[in-house]
Amino acid sequence: MFAIVRSRPVLALLATLALALACGVATAETPQTGHAKVSIANFAFMPQEITIAPGNAVTWSNDDGSPHAVTFADSPDGAKLLLPGETYTRMFDQPGSYEYFCSFHTFMAGRVVVRAP
Repeated sequence: MFAIVRSRPVLALLATLALALACGVATAETPQTGHAKVSIANFAFMPQEITIAPGNAVTWSNDDGSPHAVTFADSPDGAKLLLPGETYTRMFDQPGSYEYFCSFHTFMAGRVVVRAP
């Protein structure tokens, strides 16, 4: 017979997955429709990758105590400076993968994937 191993790391992982599903976190399989949000906190973009449908927008909010930027690798669009508490919104009409990073802290990077549902 198989024994069910119940350890704290496994339970923590299951709880995290359940919370992510309850909050409607976008994955590569399920494009969000409407308005998606990315939080900048603890020197990271959360979620780091988000999948949306064409014609939708993403809003980045600086929920950190430090200034940040949202700089796109493919275009000059983006927020050159986001002070704590500020937001930036961009519409995405064309399918594709849009890489971005914080120009102040280049280790911070993320991706918006735009594809039809």
